Amino acid sequence: MDARRREFVLGIITGKLPPIKETQELKDSVWKILMRLNTYLSKDTQISFLAGKYVYSCTLEEQEKAKKESENLTVLQSMLVHMTKTMESPGNIYDYNMRFQKSVGEKLMDAYAILEMYGWTFENENEVKLLNGTHEYYEKEDK
Repeated sequence: MDARRREFVLGIITGKLPPIKETQELKDSVWKILMRLNTYLSKDTQISFLAGKYVYSCTLEEQEKAKKESENLTVLQSMLVHMTKTMESPGNIYDYNMRFQKSVGEKLMDAYAILEMYGWTFENENEVKLLNGTHEYYEKEDK
């Protein structure tokens, strides 16, 4: 799902997807999700996202190209890039007993809600179930 999510956000940035109105309310919502995900903000994160690989794996030309692209991002686009990169490793969505970690799942579902505003859809019900804790793979909580 990481690669598909990256391509989706690149579609937002490049205008391949229809834009939505960049309101302050939207920016505030994305910012709050960034904080809940404990997002680390850096130019290297943007370069890595735009280049499609870690900065240290890029050639100097690839780094420069991605750096120039990153300088043209709006604040909201930059926040979406950072949110998407953080979604790759938000913490474990399950514990060592395969019990769902609700706090992680909720953060991810909130982030996907932002992407859904741009037209994101899950490929199948299993993706949703893994994120909301209802998948059969998870152990049920003892009551």
